[in-house]
Amino acid sequence: MTATLTRVMIDQLAIDFERADFRLSETLPFSWRRNLPPLVAKHTVFNYVATYNDFDRRFAEFLADAPDVLRFASLGTTEHGESGTTFRVDYLKPSGATGFYHPDLVVVEKKGPDEVNWIIETKTREWEGTEAKDEAIREWCERITAATNKVWQYRRVDQVAFEAFKGKRFGSAGETGRRTRSPGRAANAARYATAPTPGYSQRRAAPSP
Repeated sequence: MTATLTRVMIDQLAIDFERADFRLSETLPFSWRRNLPPLVAKHTVFNYVATYNDFDRRFAEFLADAPDVLRFASLGTTEHGESGTTFRVDYLKPSGATGFYHPDLVVVEKKGPDEVNWIIETKTREWEGTEAKDEAIREWCERITAATNKVWQYRRVDQVAFEAFKGKRFGSAGETGRRTRSPGRAANAARYATAPTPGYSQRRAAPSP
C-alpha cells in the first residue's frame, strides 16, 4: 500500500530544476584519490578524468580517441555515492525509499549536423538497484529532452561487453548493458537536480591527488 501511494505521489510531481543554467565548466575544484596517477585526456571538460578503476580509465581513453566525441567529463562519483559535480537524479528504490543517483560520465556525441548528450554509467557488475537507476535516468533523459529541446540519452556500459568491442566510434558501440523497463514504474526519476550542460570554459575544475 505504501509503495503504491508513493508511486502515485511521484507521478504527480512536475519536472523540477535546481540551477538549470549550471555548466559543468563551472564546477569547483575537487580532489580525487582513486586510480592514480590522474588521467589526462583530449576533449575532456576538466583538466583530469576522475577514473575509479582500470575499466573506467580504458573507457575514458576510448572516449578521448573516438572521432565522434566532441567532449566528455567524468562526474567524479565516489564509492560513497557522492560526486565532484552537483548533478544527481533522485529515484524510487524497489523498497519505496528515495535514492540519490550520481552518474559516472557525460558525453557529447557529434551525430551528423547535430549533437547528442549522453549520460553514461560504467559497470563492472550489476548490483542490487542497478535496474531501478537505469529506469530512472532513462526517464530523466526523456523528460529533459522534452523540456529543453536538446537530445539527452542514456547508455550503460558493462565491462565484459565493452572489452569485446573492437570499434573506434562511440556511436557504433551501442549499449552494452541490458535495457529494462518495469511496467507501472513510470516517473521513477521524479525530482531533478542540476541539468549539466557540457561545454568549455576558461574556468575548469582541477582535481588533485
